[in-house]
Amino acid sequence: MFFSLRKKVPNRYREIYLKELGASVELASTDRARRLTLSVSATTGKVRLSFPSRTSYVEAESFLYRHIDWLKKEFFKIGPTTRVKQGSLIPVEDRMRTIKVNPEVESGMIFSNQLIMVAGPGSKVQQQVLKCLKGYAMEILSPVVQSYAREINKECMALKFRDTKGRWGSCSSSGRIMLNWRLIMAPSSVANYVAAHEVAHLAYLNHSQKFWNLVETLYPNYKAQKAWLKANGAALHRYEFTE
Repeated sequence: MFFSLRKKVPNRYREIYLKELGASVELASTDRARRLTLSVSATTGKVRLSFPSRTSYVEAESFLYRHIDWLKKEFFKIGPTTRVKQGSLIPVEDRMRTIKVNPEVESGMIFSNQLIMVAGPGSKVQQQVLKCLKGYAMEILSPVVQSYAREINKECMALKFRDTKGRWGSCSSSGRIMLNWRLIMAPSSVANYVAAHEVAHLAYLNHSQKFWNLVETLYPNYKAQKAWLKANGAALHRYEFTE
């Protein structure tokens, strides 16, 4: 009988907790890195220090603490991550709403003034809110997309809702549109602008002047909504719906 012995691959990722941030930092040793690079994700607030495999963890931590002032400035500029639970405040349709578990709610989610009421138990609040927000985004934005498409005599062949970090929407050459469901947490004017933007791509699969003219026809004053998304969009990704 023969045995194949594999060389154990060392753990090249570590996390350390920085009390100065109240958050963890991921230390990642990689062969691809050519230098030490400290970064803070604009969408999630995650802090990562990448460094060459020839650099020791002691040297990496020393580099981290030498740049702690810069890190604190960038980290707190982005803002904290909110893990959604009972009592959390989240923006939905132009207002902040409080999540509340209500035993009288059999399933789904009910909006009542400033509340979002979901069925118990509390341990499943995140999954319930996530599922319902996705469904609500589809309910609210699907008619908007179809209305804009009719306005320019085009047809949206399919509409999907996803949670993409790098984009708020997309349109394929086959007429399939994708929208980020987190748009339901943005002001309705912003969500409508993104819908108009993607519908305009049904006519122009580029960002030419003709394309922007069409966007303005569908949604006048779109520049204000575009600016809001650039300034505030990342904050919508800092709501976590995991336990």
